[in-house]
Amino acid sequence: MNKSDNLKNEILVISKTLSTIVNDIKHLGLMSGKMGYCIYFYHASIFAKEKQYNVIADQLLDSICKEADEKISLDIPFGLAGIGLGIDYLIKRRYVEGNINDVLEKIDIPVFNMISFKSNQLPVDFRIKIQLLYYCYVRLQCQKDKSDGCFIFEHIIFKLLNSIIQFSSELWEEPYSFSLRYQLPFFLYILGLLSTINTFRDKIRKMTDEITHYVISQIPVSHAHRLYLIWGMSYPVKEFNLSSWEKHIQLLKREIDVTHILNNEFEDKNIFLEEGISGVLLLLILYNDSVNNEDKIKYDVTPFINKIASSATWMRLKNDIDFLKMNSGLNGFCGISLIINYIKEINL
Repeated sequence: MNKSDNLKNEILVISKTLSTIVNDIKHLGLMSGKMGYCIYFYHASIFAKEKQYNVIADQLLDSICKEADEKISLDIPFGLAGIGLGIDYLIKRRYVEGNINDVLEKIDIPVFNMISFKSNQLPVDFRIKIQLLYYCYVRLQCQKDKSDGCFIFEHIIFKLLNSIIQFSSELWEEPYSFSLRYQLPFFLYILGLLSTINTFRDKIRKMTDEITHYVISQIPVSHAHRLYLIWGMSYPVKEFNLSSWEKHIQLLKREIDVTHILNNEFEDKNIFLEEGISGVLLLLILYNDSVNNEDKIKYDVTPFINKIASSATWMRLKNDIDFLKMNSGLNGFCGISLIINYIKEINL
């Protein structure tokens, strides 16, 4: 049995253990709380062929809907925006049924209050603004054209965009080691998404012009961050004639060595989604899915699987239940498992 098959079998075993301790989880958030586990068990009910996992996921979702309130932060990893995105994901993929606008009303209202109706409380943290822009973009896609909901979300997006009168210095700072919290790639990705909507197109084009000099001067030290950056840059490039961006993407792509990433940029323990090798694997999949065949980055998924399966962290997840409890959310075992099973589905 090769390491890939062995890893998938171990995922099934760990999932059974996780199902016995999931009720101990108190936090609601997407990355390390109930929302992430809920998504995981809906998926696991299918790939593990365990009907009981669907029951667990239903129970988690009921708990989330009852407990989510305005006391929770607004961010994506731990707060209301992440819970809303998780529920949106489940409804769109038909894991659960319901009118998305009715279900998310409880989450939308705190966002409305924070951004639109209490202007003095507009979040000043640039990272939160980026995350709320993404949440509002996703929610806007659920509204009927020219409806009240459409008007409200367009208003909120404009207010957030207009509040970015100067760009945070953190936007241009590369984290010391790989992290999906590197702000610039995600911000560029969101600008690309918003530019597909005519209402925001002129505004986004102006913003891309303003930051072009800064964007094309970015050459991350980490090869993994170079991958993340070209993924983010590729979305505005699809919408606008940004020849200097296209040239910079090609430059960065030539300077990405996947083998170097595997062998030199990650220690044995770094296998999780936000700051580990599984996050890089996800970026490779997403980037290649978003570009034409001639622009894809060639890589072999096997070394990634081997690095995860042979890591000390994976061994602890298998053998240390307390460690599993602390590292089992989407930024832990569940995230790795979903990526591995997605790879299996698309036959990488």
